[in-house]
Amino acid sequence: MLREGDSSGNLTVLKLTSQSGISIWALGVPQLSPSKVGPTWCYLVESDHVTLIDCGEAISSEVLISLLAETPFRLQDVDQLLVTHSHSDHDGNLQDVLRISNADLLGHPLYPYLRYRPASQPEPANTIQKWMAHYQQTVSARLTPHLDQTLPDHNYNPIINGHEIGKLKIIETPGHTPDSLCIVIDNFIITGDHILPYITSGASVRLVFPQSVPRLVAANHPTAEYYGLSTYLQSLKRIESLGQDYALLPGHLLMVRGRIRWQSPRRARQLLNAHLTRVENILEVVTDAPAKIEDIAKRYFHPRLIEERGIDRSVASIAPHIDFLIQHLYLTEVQDGRLFKQGSKQFNSQFDF
Repeated sequence: MLREGDSSGNLTVLKLTSQSGISIWALGVPQLSPSKVGPTWCYLVESDHVTLIDCGEAISSEVLISLLAETPFRLQDVDQLLVTHSHSDHDGNLQDVLRISNADLLGHPLYPYLRYRPASQPEPANTIQKWMAHYQQTVSARLTPHLDQTLPDHNYNPIINGHEIGKLKIIETPGHTPDSLCIVIDNFIITGDHILPYITSGASVRLVFPQSVPRLVAANHPTAEYYGLSTYLQSLKRIESLGQDYALLPGHLLMVRGRIRWQSPRRARQLLNAHLTRVENILEVVTDAPAKIEDIAKRYFHPRLIEERGIDRSVASIAPHIDFLIQHLYLTEVQDGRLFKQGSKQFNSQFDF
């Protein structure tokens, strides 16, 4: 530990060394608002290039610079900024970092077009797809005025599955977001929000790309392979299949109560099973009488939790699971959008995951 922050890891700097001697500095960049998941962990990697993986929220450049002062490098020394996915707690500080460092920007081919833009609903859309598309529009309308959607006039290098950048190997892991990436560095895997310790990482609903995605880019990325809980579970399996000889470096919760509790790719299977268990439990609370999605959330969650987070956030957290049940014909809907069980069909967790 080069710098000790609080027990959640805020303002902490750790130095890690891979099995082949690659140096990785873990930087605990605090979030703007108090968060149960602690800081966003950004990683500085010294290999063939000096690479910064994620850069934290907006208005955190001074904090990032102070954390980098504990390493041999300054922000001006960074050759590459690699973004794990298009969420503002991971790339909100991008403009400042690129302006100061003049680094090349690397990310998923979809990343520049998805950044802070809500997904669209497919045609036709089921009731949960319509609800989630509207919810994302509402959240985006609240946040977008405070976020810069555009990328600077800068070198942007799209990276795809299997791409190797020196000693860094890229793995596409869509599902949390369509543009989610994991990065393998020797015996470490930097996971962004794809795999988190202690909490169940969120998945997406089967939506479609926003209109900002160019037609040619969209044609090369079928939406069915980039959205939905099924896609996320397949991506979890992709990490699990790498074997257990890796330590995960997540975007949040690397440190809890002042300690690192190392996770292996076995965590991917735990998350996969947790999501399928949630799917089964949601199906159990749906009676034979048609129910609105808000009523399903109220039956599934304790009233105190509904009161704490609100009904919209509660529905959003189980929307991927409801969509999964519709996709696999466990639930169907009547004309007014209410959902009910598809006959007496029982849940079978033996999917190909």
